[in-house]
Amino acid sequence: MSSTLQHELHRKFAFSSPSVEASLSIMRTAALIEWQITKNLLPHNLTHSQYSLLRILREESDKGLQCGEISQRLINMTPDVTRLLDRLEKRGLIKRQRDFNDRRIVVAKITQKAIDLLAELDLPIDQMHISVFKDMSSDNVKAFIESLSNIRERLINLSHPITH
Repeated sequence: MSSTLQHELHRKFAFSSPSVEASLSIMRTAALIEWQITKNLLPHNLTHSQYSLLRILREESDKGLQCGEISQRLINMTPDVTRLLDRLEKRGLIKRQRDFNDRRIVVAKITQKAIDLLAELDLPIDQMHISVFKDMSSDNVKAFIESLSNIRERLINLSHPITH
């Protein structure tokens, strides 16, 4: 019997293991969620990375963040945060300023224009997220979150093995 993912991907052969299928299923699901978010962002000429960056800056609207701090908070690892900031600055969605005490430090801050844009996007994107899990109980969603957290922790440990 073929799996749903196997059918979706038009695979002729079964996956080599349930673990491979589970990993690919997570990636496929994440891609579909990202596509749903992207559909909401397209009319506003925003990418998912730009949207995520703006949401991060909104949380720190009082003080702003340095480029490295933004990189650490992004969901998707983005190699060139500076380029994202350049594009957002050209659109008037962020502003950058040098630290008065250390001119080497540049802090990015969100503008009111971006805060207004995010306010417009909050509800439709939140509703999309809610609709994805609408048939699951709160306890099942919490258990799912815990399972994903455990998987991420193992992946992080694989990336940064402890050496003695």
